[in-house]
Amino acid sequence: MENILLKKDYDYLAALKKDIESESKRLTKKLGEYAAHGGAVPFQIPEYQATDDRLRALKDRFYQVNKVLKSSHILSLEEIDDKKIGFYSLVEAENMENNTKESYYIVHSEIIDRLNLDKNIFAVSPKSPIGQALMGKKTGNTVKIKLPKTTKHLKIIHFEKKEY
Repeated sequence: MENILLKKDYDYLAALKKDIESESKRLTKKLGEYAAHGGAVPFQIPEYQATDDRLRALKDRFYQVNKVLKSSHILSLEEIDDKKIGFYSLVEAENMENNTKESYYIVHSEIIDRLNLDKNIFAVSPKSPIGQALMGKKTGNTVKIKLPKTTKHLKIIHFEKKEY
């Protein structure tokens, strides 16, 4: 699957990567200061452990953001294939079990937190079970989605490429 980002999302992730790098340097320096205080083993200092945990989380986030940046193609919304569901697709589907309408917006998980979606629209990653089932489909298709506690059957009513 080809990864696609809009320019504004690429720029957001590039800035986020720089912020993570800066915060990582600051925390690394702080760890050194804690270790230099002597007297106790650094891992026995609660502040040291909390800072170390935060630094590890930042490194994981950095890895994920960097991976998306390196593997993505920057396209405009008009350049994205609109004949099938993919990145930046807003999908309206009918849940076949209860005849309710559900809406999904497919976008990289690394930018979901910056979206301002209507509360009735679920942002999903293309790697999630729902995203995987919808990717490449068209209006009128039905999909079966195996979730941890249930199986969903959705009929795709409509989709469109949309920027949020």
